[in-house]
Amino acid sequence: MRQIIILLIALLIQQDIKACDQCNVVLGSGAISEGHFIGYRLRYRRQFQNVDLGKSSIHSKHLEHFQANGEIKELYTAHELYGNYHIGKNWHLSLAIPFLNNYRSLNTTTVHDIYGIGDPWVMLRKQESWKNEKDHLFVSGGLGFKFPLGSTSAEDGDTYVDLDMQPGTGSMDYLANLVLLYEYRKVFVMSQNTGKLNGSSPDDFRYGNNLSTSLLLGSRVINKGEDAWRLSFTGGIYSEFIGRDEVNGEKKGDISSTYFMDGGAVLRFKSMIVTANGQIPFITKVDSRQLPTTHRFILNLQYEI
Repeated sequence: MRQIIILLIALLIQQDIKACDQCNVVLGSGAISEGHFIGYRLRYRRQFQNVDLGKSSIHSKHLEHFQANGEIKELYTAHELYGNYHIGKNWHLSLAIPFLNNYRSLNTTTVHDIYGIGDPWVMLRKQESWKNEKDHLFVSGGLGFKFPLGSTSAEDGDTYVDLDMQPGTGSMDYLANLVLLYEYRKVFVMSQNTGKLNGSSPDDFRYGNNLSTSLLLGSRVINKGEDAWRLSFTGGIYSEFIGRDEVNGEKKGDISSTYFMDGGAVLRFKSMIVTANGQIPFITKVDSRQLPTTHRFILNLQYEI
């Protein structure tokens, strides 16, 4: 039963990479395990909008120096290496380092194609579990930091590169995570919540704070035993909220929110876990400083050691 629960949680925990891709924030921590593990995660987001700068209040760091109207497309891709160390007594220490590719085009013409190491993060978690023969309750909470080690000075010829396109954000940020899971026989429901309190960059700019939440319903469809293939599917809603930016102590813009339909799968064989998630927005309310998301995709590969 313990291994089955770990399998189910695998899909949930990888959700917490989903906060604010346009701010180059990586919050993932991999699947919870009773021991140590290492992993790789691919995260992809596409944003698109036909922008009329004469009618948009784009400001501070978000397309601030972009002077042309037209169809703007942004692609954010993160390749993340992460690991988890089991300290003992249900305590876990997680660490991740992302490599990012941020892309922007105007009317199909490439404007930026930036590569670089992003901001690494570390998180300390405490998890508790209560179970019997039929049901199981799991709770996990964690606190952490995102360190401003990623580049904020990437150059692209003579073209100005705004902060959205930079691999790093230039600020020390504080992370909090809460995970709840309840399973009854083969059916389970889970909720994951991640918050990020942003610090200020050296030029006194602060991104709006972030909150991401998910509510998913899942079921095991294949369970051949501890040493055989196991497969689960999930479906539900993922949402993200982005607060107002702050420039020299003054609030800018509006609060943004997006709600996604989320579908995913978990495949496990012995010590290997593969998770995949796709998301499509159905309610979008974004500030004019941002482009709306058209879809997101996450692939997670993990190995327990």
